[in-house]
Amino acid sequence: MNSSIYVTGVDVITPMTNNFDEFKDQLYDTCSDNIYKQQIDLSELETPFYRKTRRMNRTSVAAFISSTQAYRNRGLDQIEYDPYDIGTIYSTFSASLDSTLNVLDTVYTKGINNVSPIIFAATVGNSCIAGVTMEYKLKGTSMHLQSSNPIGYSYNSLKNGNTDMIFCGSYDCYIDNILDYYNNLPFTNNNGSGDCSPYSVEPRGIYLKEALVTLIIEKADSKYVTDETILCEICGIGVHRKSTEKNDGLYTFENKEFQEAMDSALKNAQVSAKEIDCIVSAAGEHPTIDHSEAIAIKNCFEKNPPVISIKGIFGDTLGCNLNMNIAAAICILQKQEIPKVFNCGEDIDSININRQNTKDNYKYVLVNGYSEYGSVMSVILRCHKKH
Repeated sequence: MNSSIYVTGVDVITPMTNNFDEFKDQLYDTCSDNIYKQQIDLSELETPFYRKTRRMNRTSVAAFISSTQAYRNRGLDQIEYDPYDIGTIYSTFSASLDSTLNVLDTVYTKGINNVSPIIFAATVGNSCIAGVTMEYKLKGTSMHLQSSNPIGYSYNSLKNGNTDMIFCGSYDCYIDNILDYYNNLPFTNNNGSGDCSPYSVEPRGIYLKEALVTLIIEKADSKYVTDETILCEICGIGVHRKSTEKNDGLYTFENKEFQEAMDSALKNAQVSAKEIDCIVSAAGEHPTIDHSEAIAIKNCFEKNPPVISIKGIFGDTLGCNLNMNIAAAICILQKQEIPKVFNCGEDIDSININRQNTKDNYKYVLVNGYSEYGSVMSVILRCHKKH
């Protein structure tokens, strides 16, 4: 029995891009005037779905739009499927904080009798799953996570045979209150310039931007998978989990954390370090991530493969930066071209920073990322050759 796990659908929405194709265009030829924007304008994207989303909170709207685009990208709107074969594992940064604040504001200004039960329903944390599962009748494994990347949970669920296909979604929506809070922490860029320069000599901190990423992953013996639907294979996942409290986990990262995650992913994938053709790094001008990860890469990979960071373009996200990096790796394997880094500093000479678009034959890409709790994750993707 083939136990492989494949990525068969993808969608990416950022302040600069409305879908995966636009994401790919920006990755290889950054030209947007909106590169400094932190928040996504959902109004135009929401228009075709307004009757379905008008009572949803912002994160639920975001999840609905991105999931719908991935659903269509995968071609699920063209086939019949058993609802119990498809699950949803979503992670959100603040699933319903905007709705909760609106309810509280109404309570304090107008009194409890003026709080609409319809509005109150939008304060439920996993409401972002409800809109998608009800619309597309998805009744498989369902789970809502807060600021924990869902790829590991989705991968293990498929490996355990719980379902055939999973919508693996990460949705980081930052309302103004959240941005105000995080922009004043020591590991964020709060100088107002609005750019991100990975591998800087004097890192200013990460620059937060919203991002919505939906991956559709599927097991090899799924009754729906075909050679044409496969984008790439997920070979292995490695995780280093921090024992520190959530509020402390993002402050400091050490090279041993990245080394443990990458070693674990290589072992799980049964792939040697010398087989890795490219690394999509977690670096994004964090005070400690960039250098710690670079040291770990140097220690793990004697071959010195090309390394890129996409955060000079798309900024950083606390909950879905790994899924974003996976989307970039999918582009590399599909296009067989590594994009040049954008707005990268010159401080790292121990690793092979890819500074021009490079075409070759690429089989394995290693992807690094982290969660809001400070855990470090590595994923290895393999190119799938169409028969």
